[in-house]
Amino acid sequence: HSDLRLAFSYLISIVYFICLKRLYALCFYLVVYVNVEGYFQPPCWGINTRNLTSMV
Repeated sequence: HSDLRLAFSYLISIVYFICLKRLYALCFYLVVYVNVEGYFQPPCWGINTRNLTSMV
């Protein structure tokens, strides 16, 4: 799983680099507040992907 996590972090870094030029706020949120477990951790909200998927 270490290779998968490495590739994931590499992909995130590429996406972050691209988004620095475009949707900075959104991608900053995605890169910084979404961790490996898949939880959204915004500074104010406190929802996670499991709650989002249960809503949908």
